[in-house]
Amino acid sequence: MTRAHEVAIHQSFGTIQPREPTDADARLTEDLLGTLNEIVARQQAQIDCLTTEHSTLRNQMPTPDGGPLIRSLRDELSPQY
Repeated sequence: MTRAHEVAIHQSFGTIQPREPTDADARLTEDLLGTLNEIVARQQAQIDCLTTEHSTLRNQMPTPDGGPLIRSLRDELSPQY
């Protein structure tokens, strides 16, 4: 951008002065922060659930010799027992 363009823009729009934050700005910021905290909490719950599911699936993986990995005989019991 040339200096002439900068001068033309400045003459057209003037200088933009920063403004002081208002109470509405503070409320909006608090609302956004609350929403962000809710999202982070929900994502953490999803991560915890996925971690548990991953551990369960990893424990079901077969051993290198091809057999299932059995941690306990209770793992082999049907749910009704």
